[in-house]
Amino acid sequence: MEKSKNFFANKEVGYYLVIANVLLAIFVGIFFFATYKHFEPGYMHQGMASNAYGHVPEVIGLFLFLAAILELVALLLPEYLWVHLLAIVPMCISLMKQIYCIPNLVADEINEIHYQGGSLPLCLSWLIITIVIIAAAIAVLFIGMIKQEDEDQQKKEKIAGKRLVKVAVGGGVAVAALAVILSVYGVTAENIRKGNAANKQTTLAERVALRLKDYESKKIEYDFNPAEFKLSETDNPYSTEQKSAVNSAIPNYATNQERQDADGNPIHKIYVFEGLTAEGWQGDYTPKTSNITLWEDGLYNGVNYDGSKKIDDLKGYWYNVDEAGADCLVLISTSNDYNMVGNKITGDSSYYEWFVDVHANYNTQQGGRYIKANGIKYTPLIGMFVDTGSNKMPQYTVNGMFEMSEWTCLQVRNNLAVGSIFDSQRKVEWAYRAKDAAEDAEWSKNPDMSKAGIQVARARWNVEKFDGNTLGDHDKNEYYYEAMVEFEVVEAAE
Repeated sequence: MEKSKNFFANKEVGYYLVIANVLLAIFVGIFFFATYKHFEPGYMHQGMASNAYGHVPEVIGLFLFLAAILELVALLLPEYLWVHLLAIVPMCISLMKQIYCIPNLVADEINEIHYQGGSLPLCLSWLIITIVIIAAAIAVLFIGMIKQEDEDQQKKEKIAGKRLVKVAVGGGVAVAALAVILSVYGVTAENIRKGNAANKQTTLAERVALRLKDYESKKIEYDFNPAEFKLSETDNPYSTEQKSAVNSAIPNYATNQERQDADGNPIHKIYVFEGLTAEGWQGDYTPKTSNITLWEDGLYNGVNYDGSKKIDDLKGYWYNVDEAGADCLVLISTSNDYNMVGNKITGDSSYYEWFVDVHANYNTQQGGRYIKANGIKYTPLIGMFVDTGSNKMPQYTVNGMFEMSEWTCLQVRNNLAVGSIFDSQRKVEWAYRAKDAAEDAEWSKNPDMSKAGIQVARARWNVEKFDGNTLGDHDKNEYYYEAMVEFEVVEAAE
């Protein structure tokens, strides 16, 4: 009793904080490994968010255990605060890994989607305890672990062999305890390696590269290269024409439009733009869509849509070389009071090449219209596919919520450039049926979530009004591309 009293007589509050940290770190580590292993989208009862795939989430628990071991050593060497400082490093790494998963879970709660899976309350409980551990650990650095006079005295003395044995035994016991805990929960280096290899999500670029192999054989003969087409304002014959002459030379943007010159030769498309237009009058700011095509005869036309309803036509002439011969892109309007200057996209987009942002003034009563659109040098469409955001088949639980926020409809052009279908919520139609249904079975507008099984989702994109009718399948005078995606409905985990 006297020994115990003497042992704690020279200890500061910081010493007891370190003891508490050891116990908390071991507790949260065990708690983590007992509950973290559920990544399934839509699974909300326990586990981490699915965005933890491929990021070795086990580091959260492992580094907390490592921190506990270092803190045990710090208890044996209380006069050396640098040992305790070392323990703070794995604590912070564990915290960093936890923070990575939190934003998506918060977004799921706000949107009531729960696509990421996992449990926000559970992940927050790990996070909060870890923050408490780190806060206590930082406080120890200022408080110290033993009284100043004892600290000075012990630092003057050499570490006796007995103390070294004590440290070695304590560290060995801690490592052995860690090994036992990890083995109980099946956490080994090999399991971690295998698990993360199996769960690793391929990037969008990797998934697209795999799918593009299917489109190599679908490329068509298209002998026109828009990248080689240069047109200055001086060389554009319409730059000196009256507005009325320009407007009458080009048709309104129409469904199935393809243009020919007087000799019946095709007038090629050089650029196509797609984007949003928003009204700036009468309090109407609802986004609507815009499509603009620039042709090789120097004219452009386009339309602003509200759904499938045309709002107004866009017309004018354009050029892409300035007086000095440098690349540019300028659209001069002859139908309304605005001009558009294109800006070269310098980001990581491998699809869109130009961006326009224009405020179109109509008159003082109507206010204005704002157009933001991205454009590409034109090459024909040859197909579409659906990227589900994963290299695995999507899974949903029986009677659960069917959520497609991670699914993206991608268009493939003849140069194998890939981009998402603009405003796909309006332009892409979805239908569903069981995988084993007969080919002529009716497609449903909603998936059947009442029973387990593999189903097929069909995405159909009507390109008739967006990219002409020279490609695609013909069905009831419509031209479309379609893509199939399989997903599985499974029984909820116990």
